[in-house]
Amino acid sequence: MEDKNHVISKSELQRLANDVQLDDQVVEFLQEHAETFVDSVTEFACMLAKHRNSNTLESCDIQLALEQLWGLRVPFIGQSVPTLKKPSVVPAHIYRMQVIDSEKYCKETRKTSSSGRTPGKTKRTDKASKSNRKDDWKVASNKEESTQKAVE
Repeated sequence: MEDKNHVISKSELQRLANDVQLDDQVVEFLQEHAETFVDSVTEFACMLAKHRNSNTLESCDIQLALEQLWGLRVPFIGQSVPTLKKPSVVPAHIYRMQVIDSEKYCKETRKTSSSGRTPGKTKRTDKASKSNRKDDWKVASNKEESTQKAVE
């Protein structure tokens, strides 16, 4: 007799399940969620009816509530499904987003250059430093030669 308090009865759920026997916990779970679903759609549809200054709940309110809350598009007999208009994107907004994206890209490329150095710290090489390196190599090789001669 507890079925009268639920949106859908146990016998109706069993009929929908066809050849499968439903566990009592499954029946309770489905009944609770069916009731929650109906409550939320009805409450939202009533808010929509009030928004359009009406005291009558109409099928268009239910349709819109189902679409907004659950993403369900349900056509009723003799009526078209109201659709939510997606806002059109203004070309100025697209341009601003492209500028922002390009600025982000430029900042990222400046941060990680091919040498892996941070921006602003570039290594300067001049002829004097190159010649110093060559001289250092000559000095090192001369030291090795002198140590080899000393060992012999």
